[in-house]
Amino acid sequence: MGERDRAFSATSELAPERSVARDIAAAVLETTTAFMVVLDRNGRILRFNPACERLTGHREAEVIGQLLWPLVLDEIQAERAAQMYAEVNLEQPSGQYKNYWMSASGERQYIRWATTRLLDAAGELDLVIAIGLDVNEERRVRLEQEESEARFRALFERSSDGVVLIDPHDAVIPWRIVDCNPAFARMNGYDRELLIGQSIDLVQPEALMARKGERLLTWIRAQRTEARVEGLHRRQDGHIFHVECSGSLITLGERELVLSLERDISERKQTEAQLQALNEQLAHEAHHDALTGLPNRALLYDRLTVELSRLYRSSKTLAVVFIDLDEFKQVNDVLGHAVGDQLLEEVARRLKVTVRPNDTVARMGGDEFVVLVPDLLLASDVTRVVQRMQTALALPFRLAGSEVSVNASIGITVAPENGDTVDTLLYQADTAMYQAKRAGKNDLRFFSSDLTRETVDQDRTHSFRCKEAHPNKLDHLFWTTQPLERRTIPDSDGPEACG
Repeated sequence: MGERDRAFSATSELAPERSVARDIAAAVLETTTAFMVVLDRNGRILRFNPACERLTGHREAEVIGQLLWPLVLDEIQAERAAQMYAEVNLEQPSGQYKNYWMSASGERQYIRWATTRLLDAAGELDLVIAIGLDVNEERRVRLEQEESEARFRALFERSSDGVVLIDPHDAVIPWRIVDCNPAFARMNGYDRELLIGQSIDLVQPEALMARKGERLLTWIRAQRTEARVEGLHRRQDGHIFHVECSGSLITLGERELVLSLERDISERKQTEAQLQALNEQLAHEAHHDALTGLPNRALLYDRLTVELSRLYRSSKTLAVVFIDLDEFKQVNDVLGHAVGDQLLEEVARRLKVTVRPNDTVARMGGDEFVVLVPDLLLASDVTRVVQRMQTALALPFRLAGSEVSVNASIGITVAPENGDTVDTLLYQADTAMYQAKRAGKNDLRFFSSDLTRETVDQDRTHSFRCKEAHPNKLDHLFWTTQPLERRTIPDSDGPEACG
């Protein structure tokens, strides 16, 4: 019997009809996409099916009788395979193994083999039938997965951000920590071994996942990309700090897990708080007087605009009170600007404590103040507020070792009776205030339509000329130096009598 016929006979010796078996074996060899090769006891080829031909580029007729391994392996691997074949232990069962064959293009084709050994009558190896399946794609997928897992593990372990893998479905431990990297453990002040297996609530100020875990998981699923959120963590020593978390769902071994990247943002939060405080400070400075802390002209205009808009929705009255300190320039000239600034600060403080919570006290500049008094039932109700101001300002001021008393001229207008615009009301209150000065200072006047700009301008010119004639005259100004005792400068005849 020839080698080829012997191979056919060997592959069909279990069938009842050898001719049928031979036909079946031949058909399988010819049509299967699996690699099928039959070797004799020395490793020489008896059968080499078409799948083997297509892979290697060798025709069966050309390789019959040749050793297999030099045809399909490199030199070193061929020698090793031949040695292993010669030393095969027949007492060990045949099994599966993987190796590669060189393709016709010189590339490695990885194959999973299953072998069957046939023995002769003496119990010696006669034939080896090997069937192989192409596992190139399987190997490629496996290698890619291993590479991906290796990259993930490297990033996981070496990331400077905290990385934690959480099982949100654990029935006993809510959101159980499956794994975490060293950075996550350091950030939270724990040893890594102490965190694994614990609930993520361990590093949070409250048991959040025990109460809201299901809602959080639903929210993460609803995100098209990673879910970002800021929160708080609690270190093992009790210190609370801000974190930024980026969570996403991944599947490992058919388990749905949450992968969360967490970063300590305490420094960022501190910087944001500082910037916010700076912005608030700048906004405050832009709308408040630097010396007194009162609203400045810009903020006064804003608040007056708001109050006027409220008038259209109510039947109440708004009063605008314009206050000018009498002879404040002489305080600066005699006692110095530092004392003058102290006086303005103290005047501002006294005005603030005399008005109602919803009133506004603003400094227009110099020694001029404006008070907005909204929500009055009657226009005359503002008189009580102004009287409290006058009483407060009438008390002496102790400034730099001196006791100083000053008076104020006050002008009042009301809206909507006299006007309904910001500029109109401020003009009217200013006009009324100068009428009070004209009447002898330390007085108050309500605006009336008979007060004209011409009259006011004449009053201001008159006042300016008097101050030029006697700049050091201190009308209604009293001061003392240590020891404290009240002094006054009497009014003079002539030019001094005009202030």
